[in-house]
Amino acid sequence: MEGNSYLEFIIPGMVIMVVMQTSYSHISEIIINMKQIGSFNDYLIAPISRVELCIAFLFTSIFIGLFVGLINIGILSFFTSFESINFFQIFYYLILTAIIFSCFGSITGFLSFTWDVQSSISSFIIVPISFLSGTFFSINSLDKNWRFIFEYNPFYYLVSNFRRAFYEIYLINYIIEILIIVFVIVILFISLFIFNRGYKVIN
Repeated sequence: MEGNSYLEFIIPGMVIMVVMQTSYSHISEIIINMKQIGSFNDYLIAPISRVELCIAFLFTSIFIGLFVGLINIGILSFFTSFESINFFQIFYYLILTAIIFSCFGSITGFLSFTWDVQSSISSFIIVPISFLSGTFFSINSLDKNWRFIFEYNPFYYLVSNFRRAFYEIYLINYIIEILIIVFVIVILFISLFIFNRGYKVIN
């Protein structure tokens, strides 16, 4: 696959897929659980702003996502040997991925009050994104008429750029990098905005 063994190709995809799902599930499940048992109100009376509260939740979810990703890299590295690893690039894309899906999780957890909504979004949005963004296959194996789906998919570039950190020299595409950063900033702003407004949770 792309000049490498399929094992070398699939391991980075599995790692970033786990980070996507873990970052989303961790923060969304915690917030929904706290709202159901009533402990979320204890956080609201803390002497910090709503934005700071959201940032605290995001930091914990990002840390968990990174920790799980690094553990998976360490375990899966026993099954193959990568010739060259760009650690800066690995951390960079793991952090961006954890931020994006932690924000998705925070929005879901804050706006929903039941597990049905959380699990539905996970099953119909998060899991398909993590599976269908080039995690287990190369874009070169697709029909040309379907490649446009990935050319305009920011998650595909997260997966493919993260994968390149394991077995090839990465040439920076500044346009794509800027678009990814803009996407991260937008989703982060939306998450902070929702927390700051309250939306039927904070009066």
